[in-house]
Amino acid sequence: ALLFIGGKFAEKKALGLVAKHFAPIPKPKRALPSFYTEEPTQDGEREVTLRRVGENQIVSALYRVPAGHHPDYPAIDVLTNVLGDAPSGRLHRALVQKGLASHAWGAERGLHDPGFVYFGASLPKDGKVEPARAALLAVVESVKSEPVRAEEVERARTQLLNDFEKTQLETAAYVRALSEFAAIGDWRLFFLYRERLKKVTAADVQRVAEHYLKPANRVLGTFIPTDAPERADIPASQEWQAALEAY
Repeated sequence: ALLFIGGKFAEKKALGLVAKHFAPIPKPKRALPSFYTEEPTQDGEREVTLRRVGENQIVSALYRVPAGHHPDYPAIDVLTNVLGDAPSGRLHRALVQKGLASHAWGAERGLHDPGFVYFGASLPKDGKVEPARAALLAVVESVKSEPVRAEEVERARTQLLNDFEKTQLETAAYVRALSEFAAIGDWRLFFLYRERLKKVTAADVQRVAEHYLKPANRVLGTFIPTDAPERADIPASQEWQAALEAY
């Protein structure tokens, strides 16, 4: 367990209460289980289509990336912002401003283990999926032919660093952020990540874009709303053991 105490408090009294209520709890002797396998490198494009009751169509592309404590991750964070920010991001300008989608985004999830970044766009029920999907992939995977610009990196990095500064000014947000980085591996990663973010260059962002945003590392998803989804429900096999008694 990890305990955070934030805000204006009497340090000596607070630490005394912590010792009183938590010190008697014995440290567990058991070892936490570890993964016995590793996710293999993806060897080709994957695609999934989901048909379910809903309102908006969605196209989204997901790419596998390292864990949140990997040195590449701050550059991946900047790259995600360059592509997915609204209204200045490349996806917003290529899809929303051109009328191909009503909303576009990019997001990353810094995790303890290797994770993912994903980019997507939503369309009305009567929108055309194919042009939006083609434009989405063209923007995300064209960074090699249309390199990130220094001004894009500067804008994204400044915005992300400002988020760090704002977080440290608000106690609840600060505690939440430290707990998130603790989940990634250690609360001190908050500060290491911030320092690494300050040093991200356009070359760093270009390198991670070319390495991770490639078709062979992509999972492409499409959500198509339908009022009557066709399903093949799989029945449980319940009486097969009784049938064996005749043998």
